[in-house]
Amino acid sequence: MSKEEVGQRVLWGMERNHLFVLSHPVFDDGISARGSTLLRAIPDEPANSARIEVIHQFGSLLYNPIYEELTSLPGF
Repeated sequence: MSKEEVGQRVLWGMERNHLFVLSHPVFDDGISARGSTLLRAIPDEPANSARIEVIHQFGSLLYNPIYEELTSLPGF
């Protein structure tokens, strides 16, 4: 893709405070595999509400509210 298109994508993401702006869809498979692996590593047991609050205090290490706000990058 052209440097102008990369710039458009980055600017679009920055304007929306996105944590990640990936320029090419080829990253999809690797990111999906990593996410699936992380989800499989979570113990299959009820969550402890006291621990959830502590985890939220760690900030972006394990949780960040911005994750819930992100929208998909449009096609350019």
